[in-house]
Amino acid sequence: MNKLPEVKRFINRDIPLFHNVEFEAKPGASPELFLLNSKGNTVEKFDLSKYDQQGCNKLLKKKGFFKREDMGLEVPEEYKFGPYVEQNDEEELKEGKTPHPDL
Repeated sequence: MNKLPEVKRFINRDIPLFHNVEFEAKPGASPELFLLNSKGNTVEKFDLSKYDQQGCNKLLKKKGFFKREDMGLEVPEEYKFGPYVEQNDEEELKEGKTPHPDL
């Protein structure tokens, strides 16, 4: 993980702010994001080594995960249980955001 300082910052600083996101360290493994369904089955997988800290955040937000501004803030009701709704690229463009090329 020391070879990927941006991903390491994302894991240490940002993941704790996301609701329903957990980090599990696997020594020697490339950092991967697994999106699971309600039964715990993998529905999507992403190699995070391709992203910087901002890209990792954008990926989770695009997939509909809620990020608190501060750990003490309450999670809105619509984000507590999912299902998560993927953000449309058109919505991002209207907001003046440029989608990541891998998303």
